[in-house]
Amino acid sequence: MPGWGALEKGNSRPGARKGGWDVLLDSVPTMRLSLWILSVAILGTLYVGHVHSTQQLAAAVQEMSATNLSLHLRYNRVKGAFDQASGPSVIYERARRLGLSESLPNGFPVIID
Repeated sequence: MPGWGALEKGNSRPGARKGGWDVLLDSVPTMRLSLWILSVAILGTLYVGHVHSTQQLAAAVQEMSATNLSLHLRYNRVKGAFDQASGPSVIYERARRLGLSESLPNGFPVIID
């Protein structure tokens, strides 16, 4: 008749061998395994959040770049219109219409120390 000592030796049948996964799961404590799973889940969540925020920042940078380009083009257009309206040929033409004539400067130059 089997006694209490026979039950302590294990529930396996005589001659049965444990497989690779059984040995691995028996050798790893439950607390350590649960901490590893929790840490992998936390790292995965942080990575996905990082990727999501990086994509949002990249979209914002592209939008700002497009705005910057349009502002540069607008500045160049306005500067070109100003330069065209205030160029030397326009000023000389307006001066001729006012009756001013082109001549060499008279007198001595003024030098300020």
